[in-house]
Amino acid sequence: MGTDRFDGKHFEGGRNSWDPPRNAVVWTPSDDTDLPFVSTAFQVMAAEDLKVTMANGTIVTIPGDCLAAGAQYSAQLKRIWDTDSGASHTSVLVWGPD
Repeated sequence: MGTDRFDGKHFEGGRNSWDPPRNAVVWTPSDDTDLPFVSTAFQVMAAEDLKVTMANGTIVTIPGDCLAAGAQYSAQLKRIWDTDSGASHTSVLVWGPD
């Protein structure tokens, strides 16, 4: 099983966190449904607040002034929330393992 070089923990799917993504989905933020996989990266279409649940269960709202529309960010996410996310986040491009 792969090992994440940053925290020494196993990475979802037995791959390393620095391996390129092998899956993608355009996701509609939801307060009730987790992503179909733990992400390796995400891309937003607007620079607005984005509420997420990290792979470890921590819930955080990323301020819109920290996000650039069209930029890709590495992150292990389990959920992208509708509530407390900007109105323009009708979809988020998410990459992940198999």
